[in-house]
Amino acid sequence: MAIAELGQGNIDAALAVVHAVELFRPSAILFVGIAGALHSDLQIGDVVTAVRVYAYQSGTMDDRGFRARPRAHDADLKLEQLARVIARSYRERPDLPPVYFRPVAAGDVVLNSLKQPLSEQLNDHYDDAGAIEMESAGMARACHTCRVPALVIRGISDRADGDKEIVDAAGSQPLAAQNAADFAVAVIVDYLSGSRRHATESKVWPPSPDLRRAAGSTPPVDRTTASSVDKASAGTARKPLSVEYQNAVRSAESYLRNGVFSRKGLIEQLSSEAGEGFSLEAATFAVDSLEIDYNKQAVKSARSYLRSGAFSRKGLIEQLSSDAGEGFTRSQAAYGADAVGL
Repeated sequence: MAIAELGQGNIDAALAVVHAVELFRPSAILFVGIAGALHSDLQIGDVVTAVRVYAYQSGTMDDRGFRARPRAHDADLKLEQLARVIARSYRERPDLPPVYFRPVAAGDVVLNSLKQPLSEQLNDHYDDAGAIEMESAGMARACHTCRVPALVIRGISDRADGDKEIVDAAGSQPLAAQNAADFAVAVIVDYLSGSRRHATESKVWPPSPDLRRAAGSTPPVDRTTASSVDKASAGTARKPLSVEYQNAVRSAESYLRNGVFSRKGLIEQLSSEAGEGFSLEAATFAVDSLEIDYNKQAVKSARSYLRSGAFSRKGLIEQLSSDAGEGFTRSQAAYGADAVGL
């Protein structure tokens, strides 16, 4: 693992990435730093993981004004999905900052006003962008050219609204940088640990100092899962569980300790290529061998959604039960909505 510190600017970022790729041949690059918020729901210290990077200054200017010709680079799917799994832990940890997954706009301008044409331009052409900064477009372009998976993680240090100097003086930049770095370390540890075939402790975020030092090493033995594996083995009248099935059970327990899942969602996480990569049979067996109260899981998920936004009863049930949401059954979703008073 190699770490480099950069200054401002997309060109310098691109050059640094190309040099790093030539020198280290990395399997992935994480680009970590601070950014200004473009959405009002983002607070100082929140973390934004970029699902897409916009080079927002690409376009033409004529008598009709600015006409965007955006160049965009999507996040690497595997890294993004890994980050989403780790981000679930914040839902049960009110002491941790929220992690959002939104596009990020990158140019060569420090935006510190809501009244300037640039602010209007971003709102008109890139209204889904949650944050703005000055380096990720160059990094993303270089990673695309070099064919290296990449992910951008930013901590919100200001709101790009004219108060940058005030919040900077109050210590917003160190806070934002620390929060982004903590989350990035968790992603790195999990990525390096090769967690596709075994459970790891890296789902606990932010990582402990011991976990930081352990990046790339064999994860500690999880003694708490042995009884579950033994129960699963005892419950089969046939031959003992294969190594894959045992690891799937351990991995399922690891996810449940640090996140909230429906049956469908947990099976998908265990079996998908973006997740752990177990066979569908092993993933299904692992989930069904555990005693999981999905009504309780739905309640936890419902509370998490209400902490981050406003929902009607119908909307919350839809979010909890839809394939694009959490994947609970309708009855479980309704139970969750009832439990939170909707």
